[in-house]
Amino acid sequence: LGVPVVASSVGALPELVGPAGILVPPANPSRLVAALRIALGDDASLKSLAAAAEERGRSLPAWSDVAWATRAVWSGVARRPRLR
Repeated sequence: LGVPVVASSVGALPELVGPAGILVPPANPSRLVAALRIALGDDASLKSLAAAAEERGRSLPAWSDVAWATRAVWSGVARRPRLR
């Protein structure tokens, strides 16, 4: 928890990162460099992103809870009669 994030804005990463990080377009090295400079450039930015990341991490469900919920859904699906 509390690790600043710089991620590509693809797939579910924007939803997962939320306001706790900096998203960059895929395949755009110059934007990646700029985001890393912002994230690591000064103590204020680093501390702000770290605090946002910690809060974001605490607000999301634990991966083990997500895994058990997913397993429960698929177990229910597997028990249903097959449609023909």
